[in-house]
Amino acid sequence: MIDNLSLQELVAQMFVVRASGFLFDHQIRYPEWEPKADLLRYYLENLGVGGVILVGGSAAELAVRSHQLQSWAKFPLLLAADIEEGVGQRFGGATWFGPPMAIAEVAQRDLDLACSYAEKWALQRRSKLWRSVLIGFWHRWWMLTTIPIIL
Repeated sequence: MIDNLSLQELVAQMFVVRASGFLFDHQIRYPEWEPKADLLRYYLENLGVGGVILVGGSAAELAVRSHQLQSWAKFPLLLAADIEEGVGQRFGGATWFGPPMAIAEVAQRDLDLACSYAEKWALQRRSKLWRSVLIGFWHRWWMLTTIPIIL
């Protein structure tokens, strides 16, 4: 598949754009950073942007939004979310955990308790809802940096 892409499509595949997890444009919290639906759709359908990092919205909306974005995409998308402190860090209706470094500190005092936290965290990340979203950022230094597209 990669051999059939134009140079423009290859470059577009390297970009990840920030977008709202909300379903409607009027819900966007940071309009200067998050494109409205028509512009985001243009990025995905016409330019072939490779990924979207989602912020805001509810856990339920995110499932619908993920499918919507994939349906707009020229190529399969990398969907990401900055949720190293649990899904609730960015999306309402989900659990917010302490930072990974906090769990490491708990482990110094009570390993069983830290393991219990880590197990609950892992179960949430494996839930059916999150199978379509990349949620790997376990350490704060693994943050994904997005580059704005300037047209």
